[in-house]
Amino acid sequence: MARKKKGQTANFSWIFNREVVLH
Repeated sequence: MARKKKGQTANFSWIFNREVVLH
């Protein structure tokens, strides 16, 4: 579970970063 979530966390991390930059 943690392993699969790790990949999603990284994806969400860059998406969240981009959203912050956009805002």
